[in-house]
Amino acid sequence: MSDSPQAPLPVNGPDAISTGATGTPDGQIRPFQVGAAIAYAWRTTWKNFWWLLLLGLLVTVLSSIANLPSYGASLANIDVQDPQSLTTAFSAATFGILSLLGVVLQLLISIFVGIGLIRIALGATAGDGVKLERLFTFRGFGRYLGASIIIGLIVVAATAVPVLGGLALTIALDQVAWVAVAIVLAIAIAIFFSIAFSMFGFAIVDADAPGLSSLGASWRLVRPHFWGLLGLSLLVGMIIVGLFVAALIVGVLLIIIGLLATIPLAMTVALGLSILSQGYAYRTLSGQPVR
Repeated sequence: MSDSPQAPLPVNGPDAISTGATGTPDGQIRPFQVGAAIAYAWRTTWKNFWWLLLLGLLVTVLSSIANLPSYGASLANIDVQDPQSLTTAFSAATFGILSLLGVVLQLLISIFVGIGLIRIALGATAGDGVKLERLFTFRGFGRYLGASIIIGLIVVAATAVPVLGGLALTIALDQVAWVAVAIVLAIAIAIFFSIAFSMFGFAIVDADAPGLSSLGASWRLVRPHFWGLLGLSLLVGMIIVGLFVAALIVGVLLIIIGLLATIPLAMTVALGLSILSQGYAYRTLSGQPVR
């Protein structure tokens, strides 16, 4: 589906999502492989490094804007605990309003950035490069927001079961170990759903799937390759951690000022690896060519 008139994306439609890809002699349509996804993301990141650096700066600016109400709430909270302060009532009310506004703004901007990064990943894996204008469109925003809220509710409800069960067993049996078991189960459930629904945004943007249907579309893509996608997420996460550790070490060795170069470098590569490996995974899982 096209989300930007300047750089159109392929039009597939909801029924175009398949459950896997097969290799062809030209090498464009490939089977999903963790190593191939990371290798592709690594190469494409360096090919588009400067655009990804600018993208990272834009995302940082947007995130800072989302945090402005929270900063204001912190200032408004001055003297709230002082009963003698004439500004107590005003500060308390302002703190509550700004805190709520901050939560809403952070949610909306995170959704805006999230779906924008998906459009960029789809464009890059289609051979169209990293184009920043793909970030600035609201097409699909409502469906992505609705699906994200549904996923959040599902995860909260699913993880609440082991947590409450663990607390009940701890109280009944007076054994704290059940709390640890409950936490481990809750984390496992959260990871499961994060992988199961990891492709819902791609289904919305690329296949024009409705919000609720995108969850089913994601699961149909993920189910045959669940462990591979879990491995991809873990491996990319470890690479990103390694990048930042290396950036900190090198930056310190270069007498701190080196951090001004190494941290942006690590952030840019981490961003590229994250979105491009997911874009590669989506295209291969749905039987589309990767360029």
